[in-house]
Amino acid sequence: MLRVEEAACPQQQNGYDCGMYVLAAAQRLCERFQNKGKDMRFDLGASDISAAHIRSLRSQVKQLVYDRAGPQG
Repeated sequence: MLRVEEAACPQQQNGYDCGMYVLAAAQRLCERFQNKGKDMRFDLGASDISAAHIRSLRSQVKQLVYDRAGPQG
């Protein structure tokens, strides 16, 4: 059975990075689950999702979109 738990999570400080923060949170939670399984913590702090992490993730997503789009011409 899946347990649903409300927990703290960093939020964007602007009006456009909410999607990146959702992806970053999902990424961190999946990493925790791989390492800890059902005994993982659900809360995320600033050390889990930093501005630098968001910049890196944004670049990764951009590159993924370009790679999947294929040659344009």
